[in-house]
Amino acid sequence: MLAARERAGLTQERLAERAGLSRDTIWRMETATRAGRLDWYIAVADALGVDLSELMRVE
Repeated sequence: MLAARERAGLTQERLAERAGLSRDTIWRMETATRAGRLDWYIAVADALGVDLSELMRVE
């Protein structure tokens, strides 16, 4: 997820705004501190304009 966000040139804050999530949620998802809910990943994929499968890849 981090790589996709960086490719899009977005900060965690900006991605959070686009996805309708908190910046803390984005941070937790990127660092695997907390498993994200599927609807969160769908919102992030939509905000980044990528397929959900791209976010689910292990980097």
